[in-house]
Amino acid sequence: MYDIIRYMNNHTTDEQKIAEQLRCFREKKETLKPKRAAVLLPLVYRNGEPNILFEVRAKDLVIQPGEVCFPGGGVEGDETPLEAAVRETMEELLVRKEQIRIIGLMDVFTGPRGQEVSAFVGALDDYEGGFSTDEVDSVIITPLKWFMEHPAVYYRTVRTVVPGEDFPFGLVPGGRNYHWGKEKHLVPFYPGTDPVLWGMTARLTDLFMKILKGEL
Repeated sequence: MYDIIRYMNNHTTDEQKIAEQLRCFREKKETLKPKRAAVLLPLVYRNGEPNILFEVRAKDLVIQPGEVCFPGGGVEGDETPLEAAVRETMEELLVRKEQIRIIGLMDVFTGPRGQEVSAFVGALDDYEGGFSTDEVDSVIITPLKWFMEHPAVYYRTVRTVVPGEDFPFGLVPGGRNYHWGKEKHLVPFYPGTDPVLWGMTARLTDLFMKILKGEL
């Protein structure tokens, strides 16, 4: 403790050392960034009309089995989010890289598990309906027009803090009656879809529709 106090008394030298420690801390923090992920909203043309392709996740997967999603997954090694989105689409839908035409980046956002997610829009040429049964139970191809005519419905939820039983309630004002802040959160659903389209995939679909309509 006394060494730290003496350390702080020499302002110029100490502040230079503190600045160096802060820099080292930031560098370490950079290496601990949340994992990145990428998804692709795929367009498939049928009779000249655009459709959106969704996957139904395999029922034996640990995370979100049986739910509707877009092709995608974690960014690996030195690859870019775009490279990850293309790779995952190839693996999950059994298509070649040449069949994927990237139209553009739609959004970058924080996913439900804190990861940075990059969402791209692309078109699949000559898609014949294949998919990897290791990850995908089935695919759903829905006319884009349907989503234009059926907007998502948002439902309110509230996120709050739930302290563990070993939390030191006696150290905070009000103890167990402490007023924790609450975060309002809107969760989108598309009624009439089966399996139901909701959550992050519904949010990206709705965002895409609003962009196409010029609402954003």
